[in-house]
Amino acid sequence: GAAPGDELAATGSPGFPPNVSLAVESLERRLSDHPALRRDRAQVNAANFHIQNEQRLRAPMLSPQLAVNQFDPTLPGPDVIIGLSFDLPVLSLRGGAIARAQAQRAFAEIAAVVDERRLHADLLDACRRTEGANAKLHAFREQVLPAMREARTMTEEGYRLGRVDLIRLLEAQRALLESQLAAAEAEATWGRAVADIEKAAGTDFQEGNTHAP
Repeated sequence: GAAPGDELAATGSPGFPPNVSLAVESLERRLSDHPALRRDRAQVNAANFHIQNEQRLRAPMLSPQLAVNQFDPTLPGPDVIIGLSFDLPVLSLRGGAIARAQAQRAFAEIAAVVDERRLHADLLDACRRTEGANAKLHAFREQVLPAMREARTMTEEGYRLGRVDLIRLLEAQRALLESQLAAAEAEATWGRAVADIEKAAGTDFQEGNTHAP
């Protein structure tokens, strides 16, 4: 809904559970409420009703009839006629229609099983990728970046004292910049993995139970 010329910028970080394994266990328990699985169950139920409808059409179709003839001067009184007609499907037992409905139900049941297994696999895969990306991001933030900043500071101090030439100073600054870019890419990878977890689970992490890594 923004104007085409507006600049977009990401702020903050997506929510992250304190223990991704425990979060995935909770999401697995709620996987049955995934919209895709609810749709599959609805299709199976619709197929069952379709089969029942086709089976009911094999029975005779009863049609009650009621006719009243009143105010006829030729009759001594009102003439009431009650009848019952029915269609007996002697030559057609709707075997083909019933078999097709049953095949549709079998297809819907198989699709439900396939979707459930696929979502479960996607959830576990996203969980493992999230754990790996989170470990990589923590390594950059807690080990690599502090070490690179310290190395740059020492190089700058050596340059001021005349012990280090300009080339080594520029190399130290470039190494720190490359490490910062790698850390940003690791955070982006982590965010995409978290989004994949929520996509596979069909829900998001509850606000208040999450934090950035």
